[in-house]
Amino acid sequence: STTRWSDEDVNDAINAGLGELSEGTRYYEQWISIPLKGNRTYYDLRGWVPSSFLSVSAVWHQSGNRWLAPTSYKDIGGAKWEQTDGTPYQWFTRGLYWLGMFPHPSEDLDEFVRVYYSGVAPVLVDDGEEPRQLTDEFIPAIEEFAMYELSQRDGETEKALYWFGKYKEREKSLEQHMAHRVSTARTGAIGRA
Repeated sequence: STTRWSDEDVNDAINAGLGELSEGTRYYEQWISIPLKGNRTYYDLRGWVPSSFLSVSAVWHQSGNRWLAPTSYKDIGGAKWEQTDGTPYQWFTRGLYWLGMFPHPSEDLDEFVRVYYSGVAPVLVDDGEEPRQLTDEFIPAIEEFAMYELSQRDGETEKALYWFGKYKEREKSLEQHMAHRVSTARTGAIGRA
């Protein structure tokens, strides 16, 4: 209520909750398309992703029409793995912004990879605006975090801990939802279903 807190305080607390939820669960996902370059193993994502970027979650090889398998730098093995060329079938990250492809193309091709990544959800600006990509059942988590934040600012420890506990329950539920979701390709059907 704005009788107790200013509109600015309430909006700040809501946006803090949205940021915390998106960072904690990585529910907010986007993608970018990057051209494959010859003899290039690493791609610096800083020129492609926004500052709200958190991590790469999947890579799709568009012309190969397949998902690349995630791997780690250590698991690639071989003394000359960086000189291995061919069609990429694995991806890995080094640091926050460096995406590696294994093997790498030997020459520039007219091929792209679609890099899916999670990020911090954009702040809400307008009254009535709803968070992007967040289903209705998880929106109360933002409200619970806002109540935690506002109660904490007022020095009401017991209330703050109550609301933080409610928020953590819903955050855990969203994490489980994200871990168990399955997306499948959609194919059209001719005729009656």
